Amino acid sequence: MHFKCGSTTSTVPKTRSSSLGRQLNALRSFYPDAKSSWKNGTLEWIGELQPTHLSRTYTLLVRYRTSGTRPVVTVLSPKLESPTGRKPPHVFAGNELCLHMPGEWDDSLLIAETVIPWASEWLFHYELWLGTSEWHGGGS
Repeated sequence: MHFKCGSTTSTVPKTRSSSLGRQLNALRSFYPDAKSSWKNGTLEWIGELQPTHLSRTYTLLVRYRTSGTRPVVTVLSPKLESPTGRKPPHVFAGNELCLHMPGEWDDSLLIAETVIPWASEWLFHYELWLGTSEWHGGGS
């Protein structure tokens, strides 16, 4: 499986379906300092990512409702910006990050092993874009 939108190509092996409880346990294991919860059929993760030692620290919200949907990743702070005044590439409405192509996410993948690292990589390419006005993260 290859991921292009907002991240460079990577291969992720498929495993069995990941229930919300399994997702939550993995997120807590991988990111113990982040806040995570599961209620009313929605998993929420709020954590900080710093793509490189020279990068700013970003606070992200990941929401995942049910199998058959994709996790939604939003940058809470700092606000995404653009030196040219245009919208950053590979962002949906509401600062929702575009991290993969349609159909490339499925509930056999762990958010902690895929979506969070993809978001960090997206932020790395975002910072490069801020400095160069060129998106180097791939995608279409």
